[in-house]
Amino acid sequence: MSERNEPIADTAEPRADGELDSATKVFVTHRNLLFTVAYEMLGSAADAEDALQETWLRWTAVDLDTVRDQRAYLVRITTRQALDRLRTLGRRKESYVGPWLPEPLLTAPDVAEDVELADSVSMAMLLVLETLTPVERAVFVLRDVFDLDYEEIAQAVDKSPGAVRQIAHRARSHVGARRPREVVSATETRSALEAFQRAVTTGDLRILLDILAPDVVFLGDGGGIKEAAPAPIVGADRVAPIAAGLRRLGDAMSLQPAQVNGHPALILWLDGEIDTVIAVRIDNGRITGLYAVRNPEKLSRVEQQTTLHRRQVCTHRSNTASVLGIRTPVSTTRLPASARTTSNSSGDLAPRSRFKSRARQPASSRSMTGFHAAWVTHAAVGGAGGVHNPDAAGVVLDDRQHVHAGAGESHGLP
Repeated sequence: MSERNEPIADTAEPRADGELDSATKVFVTHRNLLFTVAYEMLGSAADAEDALQETWLRWTAVDLDTVRDQRAYLVRITTRQALDRLRTLGRRKESYVGPWLPEPLLTAPDVAEDVELADSVSMAMLLVLETLTPVERAVFVLRDVFDLDYEEIAQAVDKSPGAVRQIAHRARSHVGARRPREVVSATETRSALEAFQRAVTTGDLRILLDILAPDVVFLGDGGGIKEAAPAPIVGADRVAPIAAGLRRLGDAMSLQPAQVNGHPALILWLDGEIDTVIAVRIDNGRITGLYAVRNPEKLSRVEQQTTLHRRQVCTHRSNTASVLGIRTPVSTTRLPASARTTSNSSGDLAPRSRFKSRARQPASSRSMTGFHAAWVTHAAVGGAGGVHNPDAAGVVLDDRQHVHAGAGESHGLP
């Protein structure tokens, strides 16, 4: 592809009549699709935004007259940026303190009505995707989630169509053996969470033991910033006392229902601040996976809804930076995350597309002493457990990705 000679900043400025230039219009039209591709490949909205920033910088340098299929070309750029970032993330996760969980997104209730979309972004599915290689994950997402043809995927991952077919088959078999065994209704998930909430409120272990599968797996992600269990905790007899111990936090703690990644979840508030997002995986009517995200760097998307729709009406606005959800680049130098601004955007999208604002919440540095006392007591007497069978109870963990107990300060919280 040939590149334009004019500076990138010039391509991003709105014209005098308030209309966006051609490159910007195309990018805005497909932005939600591109964000979805990146998020499902990375499991991180923050990293997905960074991948889109890189995509935008490259897109504005392309001569559009030489691009036959603009959507396919943008998907190709985004996929390659996400693949590069996914490999980098793999190295970062090797030194991550404790288990790594996807970044949760607060979503609108109607997302659950699109079963396939909700399933593809669920916490359980994103964890399953973590067990694939970067290329397998890219091929699976592009083929099984977005229904791209093999030739288009081949160009995105720089493989032959035949190789992509084999990779897709291998990835599909891998995911099929580890994904939730059945489609669980929102009502069933909500009922399990309501029982969990009652048990936490009352401290009644019997309620918890009724809803927890015998081989339930608990994962807590504090990212080395908040206290969290350094390794998966396995078994209802170990997980139940930890959850029931939250009652010790008293009036400082409250649990509020929410829609997270298209499924019912709970948000734990502590002293008036969001402290933890709790999501579950359900198999055969019982909780087999209990996931608690405490890392404050991953909680910025649970204060404001992220819109998840397959199709939206694109409205071009004159404020280019607002439309793109990124700060207009002034050079080819990549902007630091702290220097970028984001806001709502919409577009006329292909399947599985959505995006909304990224408003990063400042990470709290205060120590949650009460939380530590409530959730670490069980671990202190041997409840933390060790690495479990990755396929137990259908809950997928990968030793390379999710069981990293980093050195340094003690992390006893889930």
